[in-house]
Amino acid sequence: RFDTTGSIVPSVVNTTIDAHAGDATYVCHNESNVNLVATCGANDSMVKIWDTKTGALRSMLRGGGVITACDIGNRLVVGGGSDKMCRVWNLQTERMVRIVSTFFHRSVENLVPHSISLS
Repeated sequence: RFDTTGSIVPSVVNTTIDAHAGDATYVCHNESNVNLVATCGANDSMVKIWDTKTGALRSMLRGGGVITACDIGNRLVVGGGSDKMCRVWNLQTERMVRIVSTFFHRSVENLVPHSISLS
């Protein structure tokens, strides 16, 4: 089966993750490592990284404001929020490496970290 973006959607649930106390507003997977998923939402100002094989929480990355969108790449995790800022974390060290003002007129709703360069 395919979703609206043309991605293959499994017909059987392999792992259920109770990601946040409230609703998760955004869920994305790492295309180069299908065993990692990033989630955000529930007004907790965090991006959480999950191992999809075990369902274990791997990282909790704290940001400012309500995180409304997130994405995960090979080395970076990006979270954008209600404060119109994007925060970039190093996936291995879990340290925030950059805060970027987005100049949006509303909260950040979509991200693509694969195009971000920190050099």
